[in-house]
Amino acid sequence: MKNPRLRRNSTDGFTLIEMIVVIIMIGVLFTIALPSWVSFLNNRRVGSARDEILQTLRQTQAEAVRTRREKTVSFNTTANPPQITGFEGQPTPLGNGKFTAGMIGLQITPTAATSITFLSTGALSNLTSPGNLPATITVSAPANGNSKSCVIIETLLGSMRSANKGDPGCS
Repeated sequence: MKNPRLRRNSTDGFTLIEMIVVIIMIGVLFTIALPSWVSFLNNRRVGSARDEILQTLRQTQAEAVRTRREKTVSFNTTANPPQITGFEGQPTPLGNGKFTAGMIGLQITPTAATSITFLSTGALSNLTSPGNLPATITVSAPANGNSKSCVIIETLLGSMRSANKGDPGCS
C-alpha cells in the first residue's frame, strides 16, 4: 500500500495566478480606502488642535479671573507648525510636537489680532473695536486644506465656542 503523504504531485497551496489576483484585489481595496483614511486623519488633527486652542483660551481666561490680572494668549501663525503661548508664557507648537511642518494651518480673523487679552473680569480687552467680533481662529489640515474647524469668540464678555466647517461662523 502506498503512503498518501509521499505523493510527488501535490495540489496543496496556491498557484502564482491566484496569488497575483489576491494582491491586485488588495491593491484596489487599498486605493479605494486611502482617501477616506487621509481625510479621517486630517479631521482628527484639526479637532485636536482646535480643542487645544479652546482649552488654552479658557484656561487663560480663568487664570485672569483667578489672579485678577490681565492675561494674554498669543498666536504665531507663521511658525510651522503654528505656535500658541498661554498665560504661562511658554510658546508651544500646536499638538505639542506631534504635528510636522505643513500638517496644520492657523488663521485668525480679524487678521490684525495675533493675541487675545482677557481682563481680570474674564472679558476681552483688545478686541473691543466694532467689527472685531466675532473673532474666529480657524485650524485647517493640511495647512491650506479642506479639513477645517474653528474656535469662535463671540462677545466682549469672552464667550467662546467651537465649530466645524459648515457651521455658522466657521467658513
